[in-house]
Amino acid sequence: MLCALVLTLVLASACSDSEFRYVSNKSIDTYLKVPADWKEFKHDDLVGAEISAARQANQPSSLIDVLVNRQFQWRVAFDADPKPSVEHTLSLAEEPVVEVSVRALDPDEHDQVSLAALRNVIVNYDDMKAEAQGDLGKNGVGVAGESTSTFRPIDEEELHLEGGVRGVRLRYVLRPNANSPFYAFDQTTLVDSKAERLYVLLIRSGEAQFLRHNQLFTEIAKSFTVKPKG
Repeated sequence: MLCALVLTLVLASACSDSEFRYVSNKSIDTYLKVPADWKEFKHDDLVGAEISAARQANQPSSLIDVLVNRQFQWRVAFDADPKPSVEHTLSLAEEPVVEVSVRALDPDEHDQVSLAALRNVIVNYDDMKAEAQGDLGKNGVGVAGESTSTFRPIDEEELHLEGGVRGVRLRYVLRPNANSPFYAFDQTTLVDSKAERLYVLLIRSGEAQFLRHNQLFTEIAKSFTVKPKG
């Protein structure tokens, strides 16, 4: 009976692993796993789509945009939409998207790296949290769709990893304006011990998908591994 149970667990584990694929950039020793059937879009795909969108909006790319893109040493996105598109990976949408970026920090950024800076890489997290604190104090966190705030922090985790890698993992919910739905974010932001590179993993989806796939998102986040040499 015990042997049968062990075999069942092994088979279940193997089946679970087969649902993922492992993605890496060995030149910068960065790894993660994502669901095997999610569509991958590489750096050039993402930059091309951003340039196209900017032109359509009559907002050509600035010199700063060009310089930032040159700093990326790895950039990739994965789309869970049944009809995946690179445009979907650049917008807020219900179906999950995973984005990974690694870029070199310039001298000014190198001198200003802190946990606060890492928290605010994607959005002004600290400011929005402080602004929302009054609403949260009066109304509580609530359940999906019941918050009166445009921003709701879920949890924060300070990370101290192998090789001096440090950073934060944040989970939060926000909406761009009062008339839009809520979107959920699972953000891991890391820096190496010498503050030479910034590593960002951003998982996002609609709030309903976030609740449905919370365990999956955590598994992806936990798989995000940085092992800088030296």
